[in-house]
Amino acid sequence: MPAFSAAIAEGYAIELDVNLTKDGVPVVIHDNELKRLMGLDARVSDMYLEDLKKERLKRSGEKVPTLDEALDLIAGQVPVLIEIKNFGMPGRLESAVLSALEGYSGEYALQSFNPLVCRWFVRRDESLVVGLILDDLPGLGFDWLRNLKDNVFAAIASPNFIVYNYSLLSEDMAKAYRSKGVTVLGYGLPETALSLGKSGLRVDNVIFDKVPLGH
Repeated sequence: MPAFSAAIAEGYAIELDVNLTKDGVPVVIHDNELKRLMGLDARVSDMYLEDLKKERLKRSGEKVPTLDEALDLIAGQVPVLIEIKNFGMPGRLESAVLSALEGYSGEYALQSFNPLVCRWFVRRDESLVVGLILDDLPGLGFDWLRNLKDNVFAAIASPNFIVYNYSLLSEDMAKAYRSKGVTVLGYGLPETALSLGKSGLRVDNVIFDKVPLGH
């Protein structure tokens, strides 16, 4: 939550990740497995919200906020990009996220690595802004095979925008997406690339963890 407050103070849009507790509450945390972030041999999906709220993140000492709490803090002051952490069949988490967004007046978009999740949102409400996140998959080995996977995923997802691992995104790939009216975002950029500004990048905008140099 302090990071969100800092982003709001600087006027930056906020990207956050959402997992679902055992009792069906969407919470803002990157990992479902809690070992790395909290030192627990447990999963968010196996914990009730009440029990999760008793624990704290190792680095910050903060408690995990619910999506409702995060949206109450952001309150439309900056746009928010919500990543849906669901690598299975969509439905429960996605419905809970939409319920949390009911009546929210700020700008938001949804994104996921899972093309089925993207398709679920698009079919549920065509007015939603939905993005597909793309990256390499272990074992693919060949660029053409990764490109085939990306094309299949994009065909399933019908996204409004693509979020691509910047190190894997060529200028030609970015142009191909743009030619179809798809906005291209990048993540995983080195700080040296962030310092270039938009004119020096092959993407329309970036997702970053640290404030870009010179900004």
